[in-house]
Amino acid sequence: MAGALLGAMCYASPDAAADAYYSGAAPSQTPGGTSYLSAFVKDAGVWKLRRYQVNSAGEVATLTDAVLPTMTFPACDPLENFKDGMTVGWGVVAAMVLAWGVTVLRRGL
Repeated sequence: MAGALLGAMCYASPDAAADAYYSGAAPSQTPGGTSYLSAFVKDAGVWKLRRYQVNSAGEVATLTDAVLPTMTFPACDPLENFKDGMTVGWGVVAAMVLAWGVTVLRRGL
Protein backbone atom coordinates (compact mmCIF):
# COMPACT_ATOMS: atom_id res chain seq x y z
CA MET A 1 0.00 0.00 0.00
CA ALA A 2 1.57 3.27 -1.10
CA GLY A 3 1.02 6.35 0.98
CA ALA A 4 1.96 9.99 0.44
CA LEU A 5 4.73 11.76 2.35
CA LEU A 6 4.10 15.37 3.41
CA GLY A 7 6.79 16.82 5.65
CA ALA A 8 7.64 14.06 8.12
CA MET A 9 4.14 12.54 8.07
CA CYS A 10 3.07 9.61 5.92
CA TYR A 11 -0.60 9.82 4.91
CA ALA A 12 -2.68 6.88 3.66
CA SER A 13 -3.32 8.46 0.26
CA PRO A 14 -2.33 11.48 -1.86
CA ASP A 15 -5.84 12.90 -1.28
CA ALA A 16 -5.34 12.80 2.49
CA ALA A 17 -1.95 14.52 2.12
CA ALA A 18 -3.48 17.24 -0.09
CA ASP A 19 -6.27 17.73 2.48
CA ALA A 20 -3.67 18.16 5.23
CA TYR A 21 -1.64 20.60 3.13
CA TYR A 22 -4.49 22.86 2.03
CA SER A 23 -6.46 22.77 5.30
CA GLY A 24 -3.33 23.81 7.21
CA ALA A 25 -2.85 26.97 5.12
CA ALA A 26 -4.09 30.18 6.74
CA PRO A 27 -6.29 32.55 4.71
CA SER A 28 -4.64 35.72 3.46
CA GLN A 29 -6.18 39.17 3.55
CA THR A 30 -5.43 42.38 1.70
CA PRO A 31 -6.83 45.21 3.86
CA GLY A 32 -8.12 48.50 2.58
CA GLY A 33 -11.40 50.37 1.96
CA THR A 34 -12.47 47.19 0.23
CA SER A 35 -10.66 44.17 1.65
CA TYR A 36 -9.88 41.00 -0.24
CA LEU A 37 -9.66 37.59 1.37
CA SER A 38 -8.20 34.44 -0.19
CA ALA A 39 -8.77 30.98 1.29
CA PHE A 40 -8.46 27.35 0.25
CA VAL A 41 -11.83 25.58 0.26
CA LYS A 42 -12.83 22.05 -0.66
CA ASP A 43 -15.93 22.02 -2.84
CA ALA A 44 -17.35 18.71 -4.11
CA GLY A 45 -14.05 16.92 -3.41
CA VAL A 46 -11.92 19.47 -5.31
CA TRP A 47 -9.63 22.03 -3.65
CA LYS A 48 -10.12 25.60 -4.89
CA LEU A 49 -8.62 28.99 -4.12
CA ARG A 50 -11.62 31.20 -3.40
CA ARG A 51 -11.31 34.98 -3.32
CA TYR A 52 -13.78 37.12 -1.42
CA GLN A 53 -14.40 40.87 -1.41
CA VAL A 54 -15.38 42.54 1.86
CA ASN A 55 -16.63 46.11 1.58
CA SER A 56 -16.55 48.76 4.30
CA ALA A 57 -20.06 47.79 5.44
CA GLY A 58 -18.87 44.22 6.12
CA GLU A 59 -20.73 42.64 3.22
CA VAL A 60 -18.94 39.62 1.73
CA ALA A 61 -19.08 38.69 -1.95
CA THR A 62 -17.36 35.81 -3.71
CA LEU A 63 -15.14 37.04 -6.53
CA THR A 64 -13.49 34.01 -8.12
CA ASP A 65 -12.83 30.30 -7.71
CA ALA A 66 -9.64 28.84 -9.12
CA VAL A 67 -9.22 25.07 -9.25
CA LEU A 68 -5.83 24.15 -7.82
CA PRO A 69 -3.43 21.82 -9.63
CA THR A 70 -3.13 18.21 -8.54
CA MET A 71 -0.25 17.80 -6.11
CA THR A 72 2.24 14.95 -6.24
CA PHE A 73 3.92 13.57 -3.12
CA PRO A 74 6.80 11.14 -2.56
CA ALA A 75 5.63 7.59 -1.86
CA CYS A 76 5.91 6.10 1.63
CA ASP A 77 4.67 3.13 3.64
CA PRO A 78 1.95 4.14 6.13
CA LEU A 79 2.71 1.05 8.24
CA GLU A 80 6.40 1.94 8.69
CA ASN A 81 5.78 3.89 11.94
CA PHE A 82 3.83 0.92 13.32
CA LYS A 83 6.65 -1.47 12.41
CA ASP A 84 9.22 0.82 14.08
CA GLY A 85 7.09 1.01 17.23
CA MET A 86 6.65 -2.75 17.26
CA THR A 87 10.42 -3.22 17.02
CA VAL A 88 11.01 -0.88 19.97
CA GLY A 89 8.23 -2.60 21.91
CA TRP A 90 9.82 -6.02 21.46
CA GLY A 91 13.13 -4.54 22.60
CA VAL A 92 11.48 -3.32 25.81
CA VAL A 93 9.85 -6.72 26.36
CA ALA A 94 13.19 -8.46 25.84
CA ALA A 95 14.86 -6.16 28.39
CA MET A 96 12.09 -6.85 30.93
CA VAL A 97 12.38 -10.63 30.42
CA LEU A 98 16.16 -10.40 30.81
CA ALA A 99 15.79 -8.41 34.04
CA TRP A 100 13.26 -10.92 35.35
CA GLY A 101 15.64 -13.78 34.45
CA VAL A 102 18.49 -12.12 36.36
CA THR A 103 16.32 -11.75 39.48
CA VAL A 104 15.25 -15.40 39.27
CA LEU A 105 18.88 -16.52 38.97
CA ARG A 106 19.96 -14.33 41.90
CA ARG A 107 17.25 -15.86 44.08
CA GLY A 108 18.44 -19.34 43.18
CA LEU A 109 22.04 -18.63 44.15
